[in-house]
Amino acid sequence: MISEAQFELLNLFTADFDSQQPAHSTKNDTDYVLQSIWTILHDQPKLVEHALEVLDQCGRSIHSQLNQSNTFNSVIGVGVGGNKSIRQVVDPTGRYFFLVNGSQHQEYFCLNNFCSCQNFSQLSLLQQLDGRKLICKHLLAVRIGLALDMIDVCSCSFENFLTAFLANSTVA
Repeated sequence: MISEAQFELLNLFTADFDSQQPAHSTKNDTDYVLQSIWTILHDQPKLVEHALEVLDQCGRSIHSQLNQSNTFNSVIGVGVGGNKSIRQVVDPTGRYFFLVNGSQHQEYFCLNNFCSCQNFSQLSLLQQLDGRKLICKHLLAVRIGLALDMIDVCSCSFENFLTAFLANSTVA
């Protein structure tokens, strides 16, 4: 868990990279992005390291394993579609969610402030006790991936999006 101030700084920093046309030319400046993330989360080195490990899975054999075992691919009618460890699934109206390949050869469903991983579920119980903000390595990897343009975008029909969303959003 991170402090509310860290959470807000992280959101402000990554919000610049969410748009198709960023306000400044540092979209692919890896050093700038990583230094900023490390500065914001200076007291969370393990979280940052684990998020970067998720991003480093690009191109590994995990993609072929997920493509064979994951029911999501058959629902929306697309394969893994690239060699990136994070996919953003978008419907025709612009709604989206993320699928993140985890370290245990499992795929996690992520929204802006939700992840289907077990760690996020456990952290949500603790958050109620101390009021800190929740972020797991998958959510942080999504934010870093957006900033570094390391996310595959998959488009699908509204019906397939809804089916996949409902199937994945009940996982906890």
